[in-house]
Amino acid sequence: MVRSGKVDSIALAALFLTSILLSLTLPAHPVSASNETTSGTITGTETWAGTHTLTGDVTIAPGAKLIIQAGATITFPNGTYLDVRGSLCAGVVSCGSSSNANPSMQITLRWEEPLNSSANGECYGMSEGNQEIWIDDPSCNEGVLMRSSIDLSETGMRHVTFDGPWGVPYYVTAVSEFRYAALVLDGASPTLTNLEFMDVNSSSVLTTDLAQPTFDGGTFVVGNDASRSIVGPALQIYSSGSSITPFTLSDITLSSTNNGCGNRDRGRAAIWAEKSFIEINNAEITDGDFGFSLRTSAGSVTNSTASVNCNGIDINGKKSIGSVYYDFEISNNVITTVQGSGITAYSGALATLTNNDIEGASQASGITVYSSTVALHNNEIGPIGGYNGLWLRGSFDVVAENNTIFETGREPIVAGRYTRSEASASRVFLANNTISTQGAGACSSNTYWGGDFTCPAIHAFVTGVTMYDNVVNAGGSADGIRSVGSLLDIQRNVFNVAKTGAVLRNFDSGYSEADQYGTLGFFSQNTWNGAEVTYNVTKSAITVQSEYIPSPPSGEFPVRLAWPDQEAWPANGFQGRISPTPVKNCANCANMTPHNFPLAVNMDNNSTVFTFANLSNLDLSKVKIATQPTHFAVQVSRAELVRFQTLIKGERVTDALLIVEDALGNDLYSIKTKSDGFTPWISLPSNFHLDFRGLGGGDNPDGFADDEFEDSCSDGIDNDGDLTLDTGDSDCNYSAGTRELSIYRFTAYKFGSGYHRGEFTLVDSTYQETVNLENLAPTVTVTQDNGHSYRRIVNITGSAHDGQLANSYATDQLAQWDQRGYVHSIQVKDPFTNAWEDAGYAADTSGMDEGMVTRFNRPFSSWYYAFDMSSMAGEGDYTFEIRAFDGIDYSSIVFKTFKLNTQPPTIFITSPSSFSSHDGGSVHFVGTAQDPYGCPSECNKDIGLVYLQIEGPNFQVTTPVQSNDDGSWEWVWDFSGQPRELATFTFTVWASDSDFCDGIIDECQPVVLTLSIDNSNSQPTISVNQPQANSRIPVSES
Repeated sequence: MVRSGKVDSIALAALFLTSILLSLTLPAHPVSASNETTSGTITGTETWAGTHTLTGDVTIAPGAKLIIQAGATITFPNGTYLDVRGSLCAGVVSCGSSSNANPSMQITLRWEEPLNSSANGECYGMSEGNQEIWIDDPSCNEGVLMRSSIDLSETGMRHVTFDGPWGVPYYVTAVSEFRYAALVLDGASPTLTNLEFMDVNSSSVLTTDLAQPTFDGGTFVVGNDASRSIVGPALQIYSSGSSITPFTLSDITLSSTNNGCGNRDRGRAAIWAEKSFIEINNAEITDGDFGFSLRTSAGSVTNSTASVNCNGIDINGKKSIGSVYYDFEISNNVITTVQGSGITAYSGALATLTNNDIEGASQASGITVYSSTVALHNNEIGPIGGYNGLWLRGSFDVVAENNTIFETGREPIVAGRYTRSEASASRVFLANNTISTQGAGACSSNTYWGGDFTCPAIHAFVTGVTMYDNVVNAGGSADGIRSVGSLLDIQRNVFNVAKTGAVLRNFDSGYSEADQYGTLGFFSQNTWNGAEVTYNVTKSAITVQSEYIPSPPSGEFPVRLAWPDQEAWPANGFQGRISPTPVKNCANCANMTPHNFPLAVNMDNNSTVFTFANLSNLDLSKVKIATQPTHFAVQVSRAELVRFQTLIKGERVTDALLIVEDALGNDLYSIKTKSDGFTPWISLPSNFHLDFRGLGGGDNPDGFADDEFEDSCSDGIDNDGDLTLDTGDSDCNYSAGTRELSIYRFTAYKFGSGYHRGEFTLVDSTYQETVNLENLAPTVTVTQDNGHSYRRIVNITGSAHDGQLANSYATDQLAQWDQRGYVHSIQVKDPFTNAWEDAGYAADTSGMDEGMVTRFNRPFSSWYYAFDMSSMAGEGDYTFEIRAFDGIDYSSIVFKTFKLNTQPPTIFITSPSSFSSHDGGSVHFVGTAQDPYGCPSECNKDIGLVYLQIEGPNFQVTTPVQSNDDGSWEWVWDFSGQPRELATFTFTVWASDSDFCDGIIDECQPVVLTLSIDNSNSQPTISVNQPQANSRIPVSES
């Protein structure tokens, strides 16, 4: 035993020495600590496994890494948190864990109860920004805080349970307040899988500062703290995600509070998202007060289930970046509420709701929209125990198609808030919906309906309603439509209704001098099954065409008309007058005219008007007129079906606008042509009937406008515009069987196609008008004049416009009306092209999109065309043809003849010769220049100036010299003013023409002369002629 122990000791010593030697010779590896840190800062790589108990706050420094192995339990003392600035890898193999955590090997982060529950925690007196908090709970500041500095490639969490954290307070700059959560992501964007939160005091998760995490699976709960002020939604999401990388949640389970739905109940949503981009898929909210609260955010909620007490999904406001707005998609969800609405959209929300099932709402409506833009498609709404399927309020703009609304407590659809006279420009478009009511709902309005009444299927209040191809089922004693002061376009619907099909009346605010808004409606091709009364109209104007009017019960009438008010006329300042409801809330607000509304938005302000055409089972004897204050208070207009077809050069024109006026210039219709070039059929009155004439022509009102003389000769209207009324018009001749006929004028217009104005007289039959639009041809101008010279490449520029062009415009609309279209293209036919089909096209440099004409610009307001002729032709004159096309017509052709210059001129010098000497004070230059333009008859006609560049000692100058018509030239250089010395000068000489070598040598081949210039001052000399040298001179000689 002793020997054996000694041998073992020797072996261990040898192993120790070997390890030391290996450490000296082998490369070093990072050292990973295990369960080492219990408080303080981790600066390297550390692993926590098994059971690890902390003693204080732990911070993972930037660049450091903490790995938590699957199955680990980490115990935090009360009031402590983990601050992640580096990397946290919890149960994720890809970032360093030995195995992936799973349901049987979860990671648990557990916080202990306080030793002294009455002690103040770290949050007491905490402050940031303008907020200071005084939370005295010793557990405050428990949880995990992840910062934006984390390494995403080394960070992840999988199957981690947060057990008992109070939450970390964090100041959210987006709302300038503290928020609290067990997991706070400050700009961090990790992938977090199957997190579970238990016994949390505040919230499960808080994100902010553009955090873009991905949550895949997990269970999230709201706080359970006794102080409701710190309890938040299960997930609080502020300023997170982006339009490219949104915050993502999928396959999660949530719950919210059970405090109540009132404003003072402090009920919380399961998810609160504010100023964020977020995508939620396959979420399940099992119980609680509110579901999803989405504030000034964008994204989607899809394939989710919410069973809550209050509202299921609240969308408030819309997310924007600059001038770009983003919407919320809510689709394929099942939403069941106990009290609240399934979905609400408030305060300018922008949302699309598709394929959702909504039911419950014992004290609310299925979908509530307030001053928002919402599209609803293929939703099923009902049963709704409280109020409406759709409740639309404020300035809403709603499109609802292919929805089913059924079993509502009150009206399936309410557009407007008639109970409080809340009026605002708004509209709803309803198409291909099934709208049903059992007719058991009790509604009430003393102001508009005289007390209690059975709720109708559709209730419109001072709004615009378009209804196409819907099925409306109104059981019991419910009416189909009730409208107060609205704009209605009701076409091709099936109404199964036992009471009144449409009850239409005016809006009256009750103020004596305020406008009353009459209902202005267009009804066409509707089916009324079982209606006792089809139309009941009061202080309003409607047009009805192409319908079968059911026979009423005995003693009833299918159409009832009334004006139960004083006459609106000048003597009383038109008190009680009616006008259409406004379509704009302000001058710069959106236009809320109903989609495709065919009627002009105006009406007779002192008459109830019923205009009908092509109605089966209806004549004047079935139109009951109630007692009225004046003869003119109710008008019955027999009308004819009229439509127009627009053509341009024999081709059908789609989307052409037709404005139809009566003989006095009052707008009646504003309609557009369809793909076949035809407008829809409209009704234009051919005869007008008032109830006050009898068979003998005297006054005899009997409640019907069907007597012999109750026609257009007794209607008080100048129907043909000749400034004479009724029997004062020569056309009204009963003995001859003639009466005043109606004249109508129309304007047809389509931007880019043409314009036409015409008129016709309507007789008692269907009328169809073919309108041939007249187009104004475009105009093209060229900047360059004839004779403009180009050097090899012809570059033409110019401008073009369609129609007429003024110097300036006040609005885009005026510019479009004046120009009536835009230039589609500009063709340029060069001298070598014979047919326009082969012509080139100019480039548009206006910067405008195709078809875009504004007050400041238009397509082809500037253009250019470049054509390289360097290898195609010699010098000479060439004619180009230019024309513009506006899609219909070509402009007049502009002919432009340009000079083509392909070769530089050449220069010849006759005198002086190079290297010659000159001492006479001047040098006389003589030469010629040659250029091919104008040959053979007028060669050299394009020669311009000849340039002489002179260089010598301290001297350099370039002198232009005018050439003669034949190209010859000469010039004298006076050098007498030069220094008195002998010097060498270099003369570089070249010629120019229109495009070459003007002032510079360019491509020209100059002639270079070197001359000796002698301007020196020599010593004087003297010579003697007489006497000659060596001659003898006598003394006597003088």
